[in-house]
Amino acid sequence: MTLPQQKYRIFLETLTPQTLIDLPHYVAVDVHFADPFNDVEGATAMAAVFQHMFDNVKDIRFKVVEEATNGHIVFWNWTFDAQFRGKPWRVSGTSVLRFSPDGLVTEHI
Repeated sequence: MTLPQQKYRIFLETLTPQTLIDLPHYVAVDVHFADPFNDVEGATAMAAVFQHMFDNVKDIRFKVVEEATNGHIVFWNWTFDAQFRGKPWRVSGTSVLRFSPDGLVTEHI
């Protein structure tokens, strides 16, 4: 059985502009998404953040390197590699995810 966080992880690790349309299968309509550059509410706004990323950053590779779970809360340590303005760029970070009982992401911070 594949857990919701595993499905969401695979989705994000393989995300492309073409698969972005599938985001509503993984997140709640009123999801709260925040990163160092954005703080948005709603699946449509979250998709717009990702689309902006694809429009401005190339060769994106997102990889979860560690995961810890506590009930409906999941913690990810990850790396994000890309080409930004023609130069290699790496960011390491941590996300806290909250899942609803039906398996949708309600918060990704």
